[in-house]
Amino acid sequence: MEIIDNVLNKYDWDKIYPVVTGMHFPWFWSPGVIEDNSCDELDNYQFCNTVYYPPQIIQSNYLTTLSPIWQSLEMRSLLRLKLNMNPRTTEIVEHGYHVDFPWEDSYSGVFYFNTNDGYTKFEDGTKVESIANRMVIFPTNIKHTGTTCTDQQSRIVLNINWF
Repeated sequence: MEIIDNVLNKYDWDKIYPVVTGMHFPWFWSPGVIEDNSCDELDNYQFCNTVYYPPQIIQSNYLTTLSPIWQSLEMRSLLRLKLNMNPRTTEIVEHGYHVDFPWEDSYSGVFYFNTNDGYTKFEDGTKVESIANRMVIFPTNIKHTGTTCTDQQSRIVLNINWF
């Protein structure tokens, strides 16, 4: 696992952050965070924007907008780019452990858009705090869970998967 702070320079951050957090960004209701959830059914939802997941979904305007985040990664092939927005809850909700993909030769990156008291937790107990402009990188077959937050209106992350 690798944690990288200040992934984007100020110029790129100032271009990308207002787009993703602005009132005109298209968020879509997802009635489940993961298939095999361990949280209360009423908390098992989020808003998403799947930017890239071939062959069906390529929203090139956001693919280009977000490129400074993912182009710095050493990759053979991009698998998926998905933005997740979890609204604030009164208590932190862990959605349940899962793997992004079962392959051993692929990686996941979680890029945090806002600082909040939510986190990414790994099955070994490691927690990575949600700090704006931070990314955690790990193999896609490592079990982890995301959470909600209690101290901001929402927790916004970009999930990147690649070979």
